Amino acid sequence: MCQDHIIFMNALGRAQYLPYQQLKEWDVVEAMLKYQFRELPGEQRVLMGQYHVLNARREGLIIDKNRWEQSIFPGSQVTMSIILTTQVFLNGVCPRPGCGQMISPLLWNAAIIW
Repeated sequence: MCQDHIIFMNALGRAQYLPYQQLKEWDVVEAMLKYQFRELPGEQRVLMGQYHVLNARREGLIIDKNRWEQSIFPGSQVTMSIILTTQVFLNGVCPRPGCGQMISPLLWNAAIIW
């Protein structure tokens, strides 16, 4: 791993090494996510800001977008989760490739993080 990158795993399970210097500001990260999710599952949720970015090394601690610059540094590992609040699964199957989880109809109206 290059020391001037961060490792970013998006909500679809795609891991990337991204240049820290280009992603120091939240506005750039937000624009990148909107671009990456174009015409993919989760696009509308990303456009509406219904997602979390989490610190992968601190047990999924949510990184507040207002504190992004203080929370991220070269070598950081972050993950992304989409917040689901309604039935958005096709046939009750998680849209993330490989997750293989069946979602119970009892959870369809609850907030789910994918």
